[in-house]
Amino acid sequence: MKPSEALLVLSDLASAQWGLVTTQQARASGVSAAQMARFAERGNLERLQHGVYAVAGAPVDPHREIQSAWLGLNPSIPAYERIAEPEVELISHASAANLHGLGNVDADDIEFTVARRRQSRRTDIRFHRADVPRNDRTLKNGMPVTTPARTVQDLAAIGIDGGHLAPITRDAIVKAGVDMDDLAARLAPFAIRYGMKQEDGQGLVDRFLVEAGLPESSRQLTLHQLRGSTTLADGITTSAIQMMLAQQLEATGLLAAIKKTTESITASLAFPLGGHISEVRGALESIEGTPDVSQRLASFRSPVQIGAVADPARTRSLKEADAKVSEEGPGDDEGTTTKAPVLPASEGLDQ
Repeated sequence: MKPSEALLVLSDLASAQWGLVTTQQARASGVSAAQMARFAERGNLERLQHGVYAVAGAPVDPHREIQSAWLGLNPSIPAYERIAEPEVELISHASAANLHGLGNVDADDIEFTVARRRQSRRTDIRFHRADVPRNDRTLKNGMPVTTPARTVQDLAAIGIDGGHLAPITRDAIVKAGVDMDDLAARLAPFAIRYGMKQEDGQGLVDRFLVEAGLPESSRQLTLHQLRGSTTLADGITTSAIQMMLAQQLEATGLLAAIKKTTESITASLAFPLGGHISEVRGALESIEGTPDVSQRLASFRSPVQIGAVADPARTRSLKEADAKVSEEGPGDDEGTTTKAPVLPASEGLDQ
């Protein structure tokens, strides 16, 4: 195979697995080991570990080391095939916490949970043996990983210190939207280990939230309470609230984040097309798996006011838009259907 053709083959393989490719995958596609070595010498490839390379110019993912280690566990099978396997190796424990952005635990080893006994030549890879049910598995950036709830459970099971587990628990609830009751049930078997009464998982969760900087008086405004209270107009779900709170938490700190998120929710309920809605829409666009909600927001144009006193300036804009539509009448292709008034760009959704 010509070098130019070989590079195209490698690029194609790498495009589906974070810019990485293994020697065995390349060989199966007709690229020899000698060609791989020459490409590495010339800078077309970067050797990450034995048998795993990164294609030059591919974006560097902050979790590349985990990706490389995972590919190296079964280097002959492409990533897209492996993730569907029932006994796929799952990124777990501290490595999963880092992948989900939970807490700030140092992961000296790359940890995986496997269904069968495994070994690796790498000394920085650690295996845990367990049968993980499907509802405790997920994908994060295309990588198979334990869910945030399962990750907290696993870390408690191996006895990680409470100083690290507390912020991980907080982030699992605030950032990842883990149900507090579910998390309490998962932590109940380990309550005594962390100084609580036997099976007192709820007490342990409460204590962790306080230790992680979420005071008891502020817990009434956390997602656990918001989840049961209301949903925002036109299908804005708890996911939007979660993302809004997480973003404000990172930018302004705990109390300011709670205050800002509450204000945004209130404003959105009052004016579904108000200025705050673009914040909600932006949050939705950042949430994996909810494009349908974001699209509905993007296409929503009817200026409906819900149970609030109208702002005078906004009311004038709506009345002017109504009058303009009445003067213009129906469009050529619309029969007798009345057009919905359109807000000025500065007051409606971002186009």
